[in-house]
Amino acid sequence: MVPEADLDAYARGFLARFGDRAVAYARDHAEQLRAAGDHQGHDVWHRVADLIAREHGDHHHAKAA
Repeated sequence: MVPEADLDAYARGFLARFGDRAVAYARDHAEQLRAAGDHQGHDVWHRVADLIAREHGDHHHAKAA
């Protein structure tokens, strides 16, 4: 399992690099990993995308609870 601090760092870095596109890019990356059979990587990047959405206030891209 990836530590929460690392997920936060990934989310901040992705948001800084990609801005408004960060959530979509993180979700795309997650899906690419899933398609390649990396289900753990998919889960990690899906969590990163959720953190970006919360940080950015992008609630329509946030995962439904």
